[in-house]
Amino acid sequence: VYYAMLKEIEKDPGLVNAFKVSSEAIPTYLEMQARGMEVDQDSLNTTIANTSFEVSRMEEIVNILAGQELNVGSTQQLVEFLVGRSKLTNKPALGKKQLQQLAVRTGNPLIPLVINTKKLRKSESMLTFKSL
Repeated sequence: VYYAMLKEIEKDPGLVNAFKVSSEAIPTYLEMQARGMEVDQDSLNTTIANTSFEVSRMEEIVNILAGQELNVGSTQQLVEFLVGRSKLTNKPALGKKQLQQLAVRTGNPLIPLVINTKKLRKSESMLTFKSL
């Protein structure tokens, strides 16, 4: 697999560089894994609180613009609200790419707010992740 991967990345100079940089970082990653990382808990708590506040604020704005409670984390709700269900599969199909395309196509001011709120939710989730 390794040699097949090398053959593939040789076709793209950008991939070769990315592979080299990531490979050189492996000793650092291993050291961090063994020793852990120092965390400024006060700063982390402040960042979590600020991100949570921003998520709440964005969700409130989305709900006001939508005229209803809308869970931006629910693809199904977004599809039903913004574009409805797929006629072919009757399943939602509104991921990040489709949301961006819809925002450009419709100019709906709600969609960029939904995209940004989803990004903030992801950041909030990553900040509050508890490892084992």
